[in-house]
Amino acid sequence: MPYKDPEEKRENSRKYYESNKEKKQEYNREWYKANKEKRREYNREYREANKERIQEYGREYSREYREANKERIQEYKREWYKANKERLQERRDANKEKKQEYNREYLKTNVEMSMWHSCKKRAKKGDLPFDLTIEDLEVPEKCPILGLELKAGNDSSREISPSLDRIVPELGYVKGNIRVISLRANRLKSDASIEELEAILKYMKEHERDSI
Repeated sequence: MPYKDPEEKRENSRKYYESNKEKKQEYNREWYKANKEKRREYNREYREANKERIQEYGREYSREYREANKERIQEYKREWYKANKERLQERRDANKEKKQEYNREYLKTNVEMSMWHSCKKRAKKGDLPFDLTIEDLEVPEKCPILGLELKAGNDSSREISPSLDRIVPELGYVKGNIRVISLRANRLKSDASIEELEAILKYMKEHERDSI
């Protein structure tokens, strides 16, 4: 006979579950054992059919969890770092050469991306305008100023590595105000004005004549 009172139904269900708890658990264990492969196959098919939905749910759940537990997560990270500081340093020291080699190889194959990330950080640190995309950073074969062949991640001479130059420094990293030159040319140019560079050139020419 159906229950007229929903509360009475829930209460009876709870009592039944409590009195048959071990029996129910044993039944579930036996059922999962007998249907182990069937359950695995079902889970695989479900994940495959709902891959994007599951990923989106996972991303949304992670965002909400991080937002709700922001301070707790930060505190946990700080405590974990303190407890593992020495171990982390040992790992860094042990993998120092390996990491340097990886960075060199990465730089060779991802020049534009590396430059983009670097100039974005510098713009943020210096509070400078920034509107560049990776496509804006086209690396020429040779330095347009000194004519040196540009090679990224070169161990023998970093002077020929590509370097991003701001034509007018105070305008920041914006379209039309950047060009890729050699690190050597960028160091020579630095933040000097045309007048200063001309004065240096004049000085060097005068002393070159004196030394002859």
